[in-house]
Amino acid sequence: MGPLDLLAVAAFAAAAFAYNPSATQSKCGISPSAYHPTATLPETCSATRSIAYSKFSYTVLTTARYATAIPSPLVLTTTYAPPFSQASTLLPTDVTYTSYSLNRSATDVQDGTYGQGAYARLWAPVSYNTTVPFTTTVSPTPIPSSELVFPPPLYTACPDSADKCVDCYKLPKDFLWGVAGSAFQIEGGLTEAGRGPGALDTIGSLPNPEGLPTAELADMNYWLYKQDIARLAAIGVPNYSFSISWTRIVPFGKAGSPINEEGLRHYEDVIETCLQYGIRPIVTLTHADPPLNTSYTDPDFADAFLYYAKEVMSRYSDRVSHWVTLNEPNIGFRLNYYAVPNILMAHARVYHWYKDVLKGTGLITIKFANNLAMPLDSTNPEDTRAALRYQDYILGIMANPIFLGENYPSEVLGTTGINLTALTPDELAYINGTSDFWSFDPYTAGFATSPPGGIDACAANMSDPLLTLPLSMSGSNSVTSGIHSDLQAC
Repeated sequence: MGPLDLLAVAAFAAAAFAYNPSATQSKCGISPSAYHPTATLPETCSATRSIAYSKFSYTVLTTARYATAIPSPLVLTTTYAPPFSQASTLLPTDVTYTSYSLNRSATDVQDGTYGQGAYARLWAPVSYNTTVPFTTTVSPTPIPSSELVFPPPLYTACPDSADKCVDCYKLPKDFLWGVAGSAFQIEGGLTEAGRGPGALDTIGSLPNPEGLPTAELADMNYWLYKQDIARLAAIGVPNYSFSISWTRIVPFGKAGSPINEEGLRHYEDVIETCLQYGIRPIVTLTHADPPLNTSYTDPDFADAFLYYAKEVMSRYSDRVSHWVTLNEPNIGFRLNYYAVPNILMAHARVYHWYKDVLKGTGLITIKFANNLAMPLDSTNPEDTRAALRYQDYILGIMANPIFLGENYPSEVLGTTGINLTALTPDELAYINGTSDFWSFDPYTAGFATSPPGGIDACAANMSDPLLTLPLSMSGSNSVTSGIHSDLQAC
């Protein structure tokens, strides 16, 4: 037994409830047991429910297993693109490489389009006033064995195993598993080291009367990344997926604007630290944080994104095997559907530059978000249509062109008032096949149902509030397979 084995010998008693739906299958085409006991069933469903309370006891399991660190360093047997010494010739020759430091009093300084005064004016709409505790990267320290104890397996995980500490479920040998983080959510230091403001900064700097930690601190990964990576390696994590902050590299967010050298050095060291500890780096170019002045709807969005991507990929692609261009862009545009072709072309242009110009051999994808929809009543054609319509809007609108070479779904193009026109044959040909594997985040699932009056009437009424998503979510029902929401499609 190790010095800090998990000791668990006590038995616990607790109250529990048992939910007993009737055995009758409802008209909804789903078992009433899918609903939380306190949820209101749809009018078309009927079930006899009862809740019983009783005591139960169980013995807490123990474990003496410790995590095993992965071998280090990670020695690459192949590179995935030319080194920067060669790839640098592919970059524009008129790029300015510089550094910035935020001095808010410099807003009146007129030092050109991209000077320190202009940089201060970038930050004028956003206010952070948190004092960060570090000024330099923190050196990692050894991970004590007391922090490497595996949690015990779930008591019911291996019901047929006499030894409950034996894992009975194994991942395939070729399964890539690891952990992930995104820049805005973990880094902190948003006004440090020359970073420019991003779209999410307008959220992070909202009034905070409770004095809670803000995104300016977050997990302080910007200073603690070496320690974080050391911990991942110590517990045996082989892959680390992280996103690069676009505005740490291009503070002004525009094609042709200066490149922040400090940002380039930072992510260079993040990647090198991963390799040093035996971890494969997987990189996302932007995770929901485009520059504040370069949104999805801007006509020059694709130009700006490609300009940024070239700087990053030319430097790091020799050591990065997997790239994600944009994370979950399919949920970030709401009714601004004219952003969709901008997003598709931005992704496709980066893909083609990486494959055709840089000659990269790694894998590239675009990662979608998806709240999977199922018909609330599988015997009702309108509910089935509602579920499929939801998928058309949340996935088909971008996946059709990329993975199938097909245009936007007819349900989308046929909706009155949607500011989206069909892609041309040339655009489809350029976008088609620009992803090497399917990638999405299956957070939740939902039951989709037709709105009052039907889908067609709702979709034809631009003032109908259900048109805004184009689905609305109401209520939530906890079930064993995830969090389900009732969706009304329009």
